[in-house]
Amino acid sequence: MSGADKIIEKILSDARKASEDIIAKAQANAEALVARAKADAEKEAAAQLEKSEKEAQDIKRRMMSVAELDGRKHLLSCKQQVIEEAFEAAKQALESLETEPYRALVKRLILENAQGGDEILCAGKDAAVFSGDFIAAVNEELGAAHRGSVRLSDERVNISGGFVLRSETMERNCSFEALLRMVREEAEPRVAAILFG
Repeated sequence: MSGADKIIEKILSDARKASEDIIAKAQANAEALVARAKADAEKEAAAQLEKSEKEAQDIKRRMMSVAELDGRKHLLSCKQQVIEEAFEAAKQALESLETEPYRALVKRLILENAQGGDEILCAGKDAAVFSGDFIAAVNEELGAAHRGSVRLSDERVNISGGFVLRSETMERNCSFEALLRMVREEAEPRVAAILFG
C-alpha cells in the first residue's frame, strides 16, 4: 500500500468513525428526546387524570348536594302536607260536632268576643244552632257580666262553621276557618315538633 492509499484509508477510517460518532450522538439525542417526550406525555397524562378525577369528585359532590337539597325539599313538602292534613282534620272535627258541643263552643266564642250590641251572622246550615233559646241564654250571661246583648242577623255568611260578629264599627271573624288560621300561625311549630320531633 502506497503512502497515498494509506492517507485515503486513514481519511475514510476517520470519516467512518466520525459518521459513527455523529450517528451515535444523533441516536442518543433522539432517544433522549423520545424519553423526555414520553416522560412529558406521562406527566401530562397524570395531570389530566388528576384533573379529571378532581372534576369527577366535584361533579359527584355537586350531584350529592343537589340530591340532598331535593330530598330535604321533598321531606319539607311531605311534612307540610301532613300538617295541612292535621289542620284539615281539626276543621272537619269542628264541623262535625253534635249540636250541643257545637253550641257550647260558639257560646264560649261569643262570650269571649261580644262587645254588646253585636249582630251574629252564621252560615245557613247553622241557623238552627243559633235558636232563640240559645241567643237568650247567651244574652243572659252577657247581661250578668254587664256587656249588653247580641242578636241573630237574618243575613247568612259563606263559612263552614262558627260565626261573624258585626257591630257598627267592626266585624270579628269567628269562623272556623279564621280561628284555625290564627291557631295555625301560633301552633304550627309546636305541631311540627310533635309530629316530627
